[in-house]
Amino acid sequence: MSVWLGSAKDSASMTTMLFDSTNFAFAAYDTVMVTFTPSTTSSYYIGFFGYSQNDQFGILVDDFSLDVSTITSVSNVKNNVALTVYPNPNKGVFTLNVNTTDVKELEIKVMNLQGQVVFVKNSFDNISTINENVDLSNNAKGIYFVMVTSDKGVITHKVVVQ
Repeated sequence: MSVWLGSAKDSASMTTMLFDSTNFAFAAYDTVMVTFTPSTTSSYYIGFFGYSQNDQFGILVDDFSLDVSTITSVSNVKNNVALTVYPNPNKGVFTLNVNTTDVKELEIKVMNLQGQVVFVKNSFDNISTINENVDLSNNAKGIYFVMVTSDKGVITHKVVVQ
């Protein structure tokens, strides 16, 4: 299966390959995460192309999500929100240290590779300095993503639970 990005809803316009694999397992789900940063403001279309021999079954796509973030200035995000995660890797318990300046709104999410939110918090006593303990010890081992969203932009950090 391959996943393409294009400027229109037809196969000829799908000119940017986002993902390609002919090595899918039949017994287990495969998880894929792709990041794309457009060079211009435009409408984009996503197309799926399935490879198959004759008389085969199908490829099922499940839990497809598309996260769109608009960041007008990366330097503002980096200067206004600082995120530290420790320890990393960890055994399922870790601390998020978030320091902000001139931020009015803040939300912290932790998501697994399937895009499922396993932790979320958006109410804080002091938005300028946050030390949040996160316990994922009842969740599966693997890679998680911490996403800190503020009115200034989004910062994402990878966390490994062993």
